[in-house]
Amino acid sequence: MQGMVSEFKVPKEGNPTLDKYQFHWLYVNGLLGIIFTFVLLYSALRSRRARSWSYGTGWFRNFIAEYGVPLMVLFSGQDDRIG
Repeated sequence: MQGMVSEFKVPKEGNPTLDKYQFHWLYVNGLLGIIFTFVLLYSALRSRRARSWSYGTGWFRNFIAEYGVPLMVLFSGQDDRIG
């Protein structure tokens, strides 16, 4: 929760006069963070019921049901380490 709220604020070491720390950029960045968080949560809840899906092979559905959520969390955290 603190991470989502901090997306709306200028970092302590940041210069508030820079363009990237203007209100509209902070607002868009925070809003996108909230949207991505809820999409991840929705996808995680849907993938937990993958065994009952009527499409895909059995091993694929089991793989998604067992490892889908950890893989989504792992891959969604990669964008923070890249930039």
